[in-house]
Amino acid sequence: MTIQSEDLTGDVKAGIRTLWWLFLLRGVFGIIFGLLALFNGPAAVQLLAIVLGAYLLLDGIVTISAAVAERKRLGSIGWYIFQGLLTIALGVLALTFSFAFVKAIGLIIIWAIILISLIAGLIGMRISFAAKGVTKTWGWGVFANALALIVGVVLIVFVINYTDEVMSVLLVIIGIWSLLAGLAMTVWAFIARRFINEAFKSLSVTQTTISS
Repeated sequence: MTIQSEDLTGDVKAGIRTLWWLFLLRGVFGIIFGLLALFNGPAAVQLLAIVLGAYLLLDGIVTISAAVAERKRLGSIGWYIFQGLLTIALGVLALTFSFAFVKAIGLIIIWAIILISLIAGLIGMRISFAAKGVTKTWGWGVFANALALIVGVVLIVFVINYTDEVMSVLLVIIGIWSLLAGLAMTVWAFIARRFINEAFKSLSVTQTTISS
């Protein structure tokens, strides 16, 4: 039996090139979105809404299609159909009301962070008071968690009274993160490409024969 490794090596190279381009495209998209978020907030929101809406639409369609295709194995597919329709509806909302949709998601994230911080502060206060008499540092725990609660309350007042400013700050943070992540992924893609090319060259194998 003779096995040619040349075709296998070519398939591996093609797969690696595909992965490299995917990482490169993700990096370039991250850089573009980061720059838009920093210098043109409305355009960044519009782009984010389009990407998110398209993803939700595709995910909903795939969910419904998969449920219908596997209806015999799944039995009841009502929940999957409902989930798919709801996802499609969210996708349509994201594409139709882009700024309002993204703003609502941003506010949900902000309020979730505030709520989690308040709950963690209250739990921390309870644990700190419970540690009284057990450890001498319980007072610092009370102080730290009380400070966290105060910050949470201040954030609530700030978000309620300065919603637009909060969204602007959030957009800047997202923009910086996206820009840095995009740059890192782009650099990594080129490094990976060079490393892989050198690895293939070092192998210097074009054909392997296995006899049995």
